[in-house]
Amino acid sequence: PQQNLMRDAVLQVLDELGAGGRPMITVYNKADRLTDQSGLRELVANTPNSCYFSAAKADGIPYLMDRIVDTLKELLVPIRLLVPYDRSDLVAQCYEFGRVIKAEYQEDGIRVDAAVTRDMAGRMAEYRIKAKANHGISTHFDPGLVTNPEQNR
Repeated sequence: PQQNLMRDAVLQVLDELGAGGRPMITVYNKADRLTDQSGLRELVANTPNSCYFSAAKADGIPYLMDRIVDTLKELLVPIRLLVPYDRSDLVAQCYEFGRVIKAEYQEDGIRVDAAVTRDMAGRMAEYRIKAKANHGISTHFDPGLVTNPEQNR
């Protein structure tokens, strides 16, 4: 009961701040203080996008990291671009604000497979590579293939 009141209060404040409706992770802290771990597991299983955590014992960090990575992945859309060399700043933005899966420097420009925010994908629409019949260009790739963000730098 108290948990529901606390959650409702947090959601109300987020709405007042204009942050309502954003992706959210529910983290149950102080997991080390519970004697009934099965109740905690049931609570996490019944709460979307949630995990447990104990700051005192650093327990649950892998679960929290998984939730963060999965939530961030949901915010990104895959794009395939051919960026002219004089607009290489767009490639830098893909690295800074998204995840670059592959970048190939070719004669006609920089071919980039990336996962970026919807807003950024819209700004880069003119450089998108469209699938063309008989040219063998595929626009499908999995942005989740690279799980370590440090591999993209």
